[in-house]
Formats: sequence, C-alpha cells, structure tokens
Amino acid sequence: MRAFFLSSHLAPIALGLLLSPEALTRLGNGIGQSGALFPWLIAFSALMYLANGWIYDRLQHFLHPTTVESHPLGILLGLEGSHLFPMVTRVPAFVCLGTGVLATAGFVFNEVFVYWFPNFAFAFLLLGTLLAVSLTSPRVALMLQTVFVSVVVAGIIALTVAGCFLWSNTPVPEAARPAALAIRPASVCLVLFMGFELSLYGPQMEARLHPASRFVVAAAAVLFLAWSIVSVHLVPLEKLAESSVPHMMTARTILGEPGRIIMGIVVLAGCCGVVNGAFLALYGLAAGLLHSDEAGPPSHQWLTPGRIAILALAGAIAAALASGLAGESDLEVWLRGSTLLWLLGYAVFHLSLCLLTLRNPSTAGTDTGAFSNRARIHGALLLVFTGTVAASIWTDPERASLLSFMLVAPFLTCIILLPCRRVVIGRRRGA
Repeated sequence: MRAFFLSSHLAPIALGLLLSPEALTRLGNGIGQSGALFPWLIAFSALMYLANGWIYDRLQHFLHPTTVESHPLGILLGLEGSHLFPMVTRVPAFVCLGTGVLATAGFVFNEVFVYWFPNFAFAFLLLGTLLAVSLTSPRVALMLQTVFVSVVVAGIIALTVAGCFLWSNTPVPEAARPAALAIRPASVCLVLFMGFELSLYGPQMEARLHPASRFVVAAAAVLFLAWSIVSVHLVPLEKLAESSVPHMMTARTILGEPGRIIMGIVVLAGCCGVVNGAFLALYGLAAGLLHSDEAGPPSHQWLTPGRIAILALAGAIAAALASGLAGESDLEVWLRGSTLLWLLGYAVFHLSLCLLTLRNPSTAGTDTGAFSNRARIHGALLLVFTGTVAASIWTDPERASLLSFMLVAPFLTCIILLPCRRVVIGRRRGA
C-alpha cells in the first residue's frame, strides 16, 4: 500500500512535463495541421506509449527504479555509458524546455495578469523560488508538483466541458488534410508523451513502485483527446496551425476573457510543473548516474549529487535566459533537437532490451515460449522511435543546425557528467 501511494505521488513529476505549455502549443499546431485526423494520431501514439509504459512498469518487478534503464543499456554501452546515457538524452531537453517555459511564464504573467511587471524579472523570480524549494525540502517540492499538475488538469477539464456546450452553435469542422501531410503531426504526437517514465525518478525511491507509467500515459491521452476534439470543433484549422499560442486562442473562443484568464493560470502552473518536475527528476537521475556496486555507501552530506545536479540545471537555465536565448530562433531548433535526443534514447533502450531478450529470455521475466513476443514488441517500438527521429530530421527545414545540436549537446553533457561521476564515486570509496 505504501509503495502504491508513493508511485501515485510521483506520477505528477512525469505529468508536469507531458502537460507543459510547450506540449499544449504542439497539440494545437498539430490539430491545425491535420484536423480531424489528429485525434486518431493521438490514439495511435498513446497505444505505442502504453506498450512502452508496460515495459518500464514490468522491469520494476526485477530492478530498482533508478536502474530500470541503465541495467539493460549495459549490454550496448558498458558500465560507464549505461549510467551516463539516461542523463545525456534528457538534460539538454530540461535546459531548453526550462528556458522556453520560463520565458513563456514571464510573458503570460505580464500580458494576462500584471502588465507593469517585467517579463524576465518574473522568469528569474520563478526560477529562484522553485530552486530554493527543491534545495530546501524535496518533500515540499513534490507536494507542490501535485498542486501544479492538479491546477493544469482542472483548468483543461473546465474549459473542455464548457467547450462541449458550444458545439451546437458551430459549423461542422473542416475536412482533415491529406494523409501525406500528416508526417509532421504524427511525429508531434509521439513527442507529446515524451517523459512519461519520469515517474520512475524522484527524491524518495527507497521502495519499489507499483506501475505508474501507464497511468501517466492514459491520463495525458484522455486530456489530449478531449482538448483536440473541442479545438477541432471550435477554432478554424488555419488559425490553430499558425498560432504560437493555439491553446490561448481556443480558451478565448470558449469563454472569452474568463477563458483567457483560466488558460493563463494553466500556463503558469504548467511552467512551474515543468521546471519543478525537472528538478525532482534529477534526484533520481543523479542517483542512477552514480549507481555502482563499488561506489560505497551514499553520502549523508547536504550537498548531495541530486542537489548539485539541480544547481547545475538552474545555472544553465539562468545563463540561457540572461543571454537572450529565449527570444532567438535557435532555441526552437535546440528544443526540437533535444526532444529527438530523448526519443533516440527510447530507441537505444529498446534495442538493448531486444538484444538482451534474445540472448537470455529468462532475464525478461517470461518463459521461453513467450520471449519472442517480447522481442517483437521491443523491435516494433525500436522501429517506431527510430523512424520518427529519422523522418523528423529529414523534414526539418533547419536540418544542419538540428544535427549539429544533436551531436554537440550529448558530447558536452558527457564532458561534464563523466568527471563528476568518477570524482563522487572515488570519494565514496575512500569514505
């Protein structure tokens, strides 16, 4: 019972990323690009991630949550690489997404609520407040994360229900665009559920968890489907496809100025959920990075690896904000690149599991008659994620910049993380 409560309490860490303002923007643009076809794309993507979540949840029966990924990755990447890889594929996204949503929070706070307050002053104030809470009391930060996600969910549900009453007064939605034009929206749908596995990580991981990944995917899918159906019925597709804030447009269409205020609250809570959730997830990611049978007992000092990781992330986001990156087109390219790195991480993870399952069926926890089905699932997910990454790179208008980021960002992350891992493990051995 205690483990079940803990897993439910950690689910908002993942939902904070899935329900971010950036996700709402992708959702609205995707609806505008594919029309009535988009809910079907969401449903397909949800099925893919439910299968993905089943794999993650099942592995928790055999492995500690912080090693669910690093243990299988060892077959491909070795000891050092398997512990670095989960952070290398996620930290760039945390930095880029954190920078983007904090800038968004500043603009929303200025335009919707307090017109005289400087945009970036609010962004830095919000970053400093969330950092102070995470460093002081991770337990309080976890409680706040639940509040942030609850506000986002409540706001979306309220606007969706209100939008349903307007259907009778609106024309039939425009026809969906040709299937050939749905390649980009299809990749957007797969990105929408990115980060569902962050429910594995958190500051309280001493107990094995009951399945939470599939709950995260299912909850997000229901909200995305409901919001997309309402948007298709109420807002012209061209406006949704071209708008930088399609969710704000839909909210204003539903309730006018009150809808705009409600969506403003949702966006601010979503920004807090992204940054706070990234801080919380880094606790578990840092623990996985330093996991080693030879590392010795964990340190009981206040400046733990988790807090060091949080300070580093906050410093990187603050530097990006101060440099003016939030207003540059480069941030959009880097954000796309970081999401593709995350999806590539899923592909490598399933490649490792596929090889591990084929080599030794018993490691997957199944009988020898069923192991081939597990290998097929891993192979199918490997093809889906690899194909999505390849198609997204090929169709991206700034392909060269995208590829440059995808090569440089992991390399720089490794340069920072590898010495840190060796120094901390060396100190533990000497303790």
